[in-house]
Amino acid sequence: MRWFALLGAIAASVLLVTSLGYGLTLQGFALGRPTSVPQRGGTVQALDDVPISLLPANAGTLNPVAVLSLPETDGAANPGAGDQHSPHGKGHATGPIDATLPSGPAQYRAGIGWSGISGANSSCFQPIIGMSGSPLACLPPDVTMSASPHYVVEEDNTAGIIWTNTGHFVKRFTLTNFYTVPSGAGCYLSDPQVYFDNGTQRWFSSILSVTCGALNTQQPDVSSQIYLGVSQTSDPSAAWFEYVIPNPLPLNLSDQPFLGMNDHVVVISTNQFPFSALAINTYTGAYFWVLDKLALEQDGCTNPGGLFCSVDYQAFGPYSDLASIHPAHSYGPAPTEYMASLLPVNPGQTGVSTLNFFRVEGTPPSASVVMTNLTVRPTEGPPLGNQPGMDQSVNTDDSRISTGVYQGGVSWWGANDGCTVAGESGVHDCIRLIQIGAKQGKFQVRQDFDFNSGNNEDDYYPGITLDPSGDLAVTYAFSSPTEYPSVAISLQSASQPGALQTPTTVAVGTDTEQGGRYGDFCDASPSYGNPSELWFACEYIINYNDYVWNTRVQQMFVTG
Repeated sequence: MRWFALLGAIAASVLLVTSLGYGLTLQGFALGRPTSVPQRGGTVQALDDVPISLLPANAGTLNPVAVLSLPETDGAANPGAGDQHSPHGKGHATGPIDATLPSGPAQYRAGIGWSGISGANSSCFQPIIGMSGSPLACLPPDVTMSASPHYVVEEDNTAGIIWTNTGHFVKRFTLTNFYTVPSGAGCYLSDPQVYFDNGTQRWFSSILSVTCGALNTQQPDVSSQIYLGVSQTSDPSAAWFEYVIPNPLPLNLSDQPFLGMNDHVVVISTNQFPFSALAINTYTGAYFWVLDKLALEQDGCTNPGGLFCSVDYQAFGPYSDLASIHPAHSYGPAPTEYMASLLPVNPGQTGVSTLNFFRVEGTPPSASVVMTNLTVRPTEGPPLGNQPGMDQSVNTDDSRISTGVYQGGVSWWGANDGCTVAGESGVHDCIRLIQIGAKQGKFQVRQDFDFNSGNNEDDYYPGITLDPSGDLAVTYAFSSPTEYPSVAISLQSASQPGALQTPTTVAVGTDTEQGGRYGDFCDASPSYGNPSELWFACEYIINYNDYVWNTRVQQMFVTG
């Protein structure tokens, strides 16, 4: 879920940083040292490539509220959310940039794949405005997926399915019945996340829960919280610990909580919106929690049986001039957690050329967060995607970062972007891919390009992952005036930077998207069991009136 109206507060912030060159007020020191003016909420302004320390707004402890078992039945349905908005603004840069087209033969092959969750079996009862005769389903699906050496798990709005990594069905469940969430008119769930942590062999699952409002509305007395599940073993179908992360900001929605982690911490990052002010489109700011990962797993807990150990956390924000701070999925040894943010821009808006890059060191209650601004090529608001008979009709939202991974000193980030394509007219949808590394103690942008497959296509909603050799694997959705929304995969070999190889279509769409929402993201994961094996999940459309949306779960093998 994302709130997608243009917000005055963010627009004003961006106009300010436009005149200041995206922040020229706070002075800092060299990388790895705190700035002279640490920030605890409010606005964050810094010179490019000058780090600034962020201080926690509050801290505390959590305890498990329940031990969960996957439900034996589907359980209650999710009523779904209403219209959704998100922070946006115009930046000081200009775009669009020229797209990079596929380069070189594929050094990978598609493995097995199957149909995942669809809108028709998502157990989400949300009427589709303007449609009749179609099933009830949440829009968009918010596809999330992760894999382990033995299992593949997909979650969407608002159901989950577990398979073995050979494609055998294990269990289907609804997220409304998995978590101990409130139920009733006005209550709903959205924005699931699922992730397998190979280092500790545990699964993590989270979701936004909005409590019921007065008179069955979502305002004015509405609150939100994030439910976090942590498996007790490597088997996702067995027992889980459940935590409830309350929102300390009264009457605010913790929108689009993204989940990331490293060796020591779990980070959940959100955009905060005041419910009482939706009518005037205000935005509170970016907000994130840093939690002790091993404590969440109850690892090393020495309390007597049945008594859980508490979990330390720190909360940072709200930062009114930042939005959609995305934490990375970290593979292999990862003592530092990284996050990144690009200020979202809408179709037709000029973009920004500053990437906010964050590093999280240590463990709560003593974790530290430092932000550095890096210069990237300007972004452009992604246009609405084309599909047969419906030009400019696929909602591609904006240019916020929607996927991020870290491994071996390098992080990758993906987003939607608007671009131009050689030999084709107008602005197309591309996937922006940015690689960040470090040299001589300073972070630097190593790769930064827009990818488009050509053929008059629009490409959107990338999901990215890495194999142990550092090869970048990508899935994305695409459509064109002659192609219905479909799914493709591709690869960048670590030895061939700057482009993606020839993509492979793994799910062919056969109908148009008609509900006005798509995405909000696709997902990707290593398998951890086979170093050349990777997994993806992404949305496509088979028959809108029957399913609303469909998803594809797909395996890839790197062969080069």
